[in-house]
Amino acid sequence: MSHTHVAAVLFFFLLYLIKTILLLANKQEALVLFSRRTRVVEGTVGLLMVATGVYLYFQSAFIGELWLTVKLVGVFLFFFIGFRAFRSGSKLFAVLNLFVFFYLYVISNTKTLTGRSTWLEETVAAVRIEEAHITDPLKRGQVIYEQLCAPCHGVDGMARRSGAKPLVSTRLSFFEIPKIIKEGPKTMPAFEGHLSDDEIQAVSQYVLTLSRSQDNDKP
Repeated sequence: MSHTHVAAVLFFFLLYLIKTILLLANKQEALVLFSRRTRVVEGTVGLLMVATGVYLYFQSAFIGELWLTVKLVGVFLFFFIGFRAFRSGSKLFAVLNLFVFFYLYVISNTKTLTGRSTWLEETVAAVRIEEAHITDPLKRGQVIYEQLCAPCHGVDGMARRSGAKPLVSTRLSFFEIPKIIKEGPKTMPAFEGHLSDDEIQAVSQYVLTLSRSQDNDKP
């Protein structure tokens, strides 16, 4: 679903960029002709972009976060400004909307409002402060897990947000889990280079306790 959304966004933006270039070049007849010929395609792609975006929003591990709310509002703002820009022939609005798009792109990729650092970098830095005085590897793993992994997998390992798999039913071994944490398959971020080997081992150890605690709950 995320790949479909990205493809729809890029295609829609390409159409918008072409229209903006024609507007800035004062090619009014070409702009009218292009808009007329791509009206159905633009509407279909725009609808697909919104539909997949709303679906991903409610599946996201970051639902309720300020950056994601700003992104959602920004998308509707982008549509509104774009409509007004070409309706009135305003070059200023058309260019301004390009900046809106790029800002939305930045916060979508960094998951922060500033875009200077990523959510992962900021969260790892905060975790390092919290775990600095913890000597027990299992406790360190829990602290790291609850900050970095729980948004998708849940504190109890049972959540499936952002396409995550429930950890309580994992059959992976202690030697397989670190590889997954380092490489980050599919939509999961790759933690190699962000977490040390000791931290990855600690998280792996804690992940296994989630599966074992679930087994212990069975009659």
